[in-house]
Amino acid sequence: MEKPLLVLRPSRINALFPSFMKSMFISLIVTGALYLISLLLNFFGIIQFSLELKLATLIVPFIIFIAVPFSWYLFLLINTKYYFFRTHVQREFKFITVKKYSVVYNKITNIALDISVWDRISNAGDVVIHTAEDNVPDLVLKYISNPEKVEQQIYTLVRHSHLAPQMQPLQNPLQQTNNNPVMQTQKHHSHPNHYQGHRPHHQNR
Repeated sequence: MEKPLLVLRPSRINALFPSFMKSMFISLIVTGALYLISLLLNFFGIIQFSLELKLATLIVPFIIFIAVPFSWYLFLLINTKYYFFRTHVQREFKFITVKKYSVVYNKITNIALDISVWDRISNAGDVVIHTAEDNVPDLVLKYISNPEKVEQQIYTLVRHSHLAPQMQPLQNPLQQTNNNPVMQTQKHHSHPNHYQGHRPHHQNR
């Protein structure tokens, strides 16, 4: 099996904190509404709520809106990886079964960054890889740390995929080496953002 040049995982802090805050906000609204209803029902004598029942109105929304979604989201993040090989980039989810989706570098036409305010604080974001095939969905690398650096690394791999037929086997093209004349030539005469006339688009969520 081919050894990947680079392996990335989603940033858990970047992914989980906004989700946790959103779930917490929803949980507080639901909990407040349920508690208010219980007070009204108890006040009018329709239903007498015990202390246990009142505690349940606080605990159940927490479990439903925070604990369960948070655990599921964490499970997805732990089992997701992004692999960068010499010829393609691949997203993989592995747990009992395996789901993979990949894009070859010579099919990549453009790369966009989707960076929200929280992403800027946590130095992370989504890297969206656009392909030349209209019927092929974009490959989205979600919650990636240092997305701008990863964007440049992908462009480096794209350049090397076009040069590969004319070159001898190379070391990892993502490694910085001063002894590689090909890398020196690329460094002086090209820039990753100028690949095929396309410039990367940075988007703010």
